[in-house]
Amino acid sequence: MAKYNIACSCGHVETVQIYGKASDREKEIARREKGVCKECWQAAQAEAAQETTQTFNLVQLEGSEKQISWAENIRAKIFDRYGNQLKAVTDEKTKNFVAFLMSQTSAKYWIDRRDATIRGLAQEWAKEISESQKPL
Repeated sequence: MAKYNIACSCGHVETVQIYGKASDREKEIARREKGVCKECWQAAQAEAAQETTQTFNLVQLEGSEKQISWAENIRAKIFDRYGNQLKAVTDEKTKNFVAFLMSQTSAKYWIDRRDATIRGLAQEWAKEISESQKPL
């Protein structure tokens, strides 16, 4: 275990702790020198999430600054991957599901479902809809 100052390709120097054998550490240093620092990577992720938010006209999220940042990245991954397919749907049920997803303002909603698939989200939504329509 040792700390290394690594000059990243973005021009920043980042201090990182790397574990393992010396040969493995050298490989990790070489890999990190080819990439950008954590700060630049996070900025790029935030910018990409903002572009997705604008592209799909998604609502502003609510929560703490840290929650919003995390949730925007989660939501952006889903809409980057499935958004164009979801926008092209024609059946009413799927349109309602898409509208539901696009209207989610809680950062917590997205964080709690960070590992969910689009199929899992749709099943959860359908279950909630069917339960809300049951007679009391």
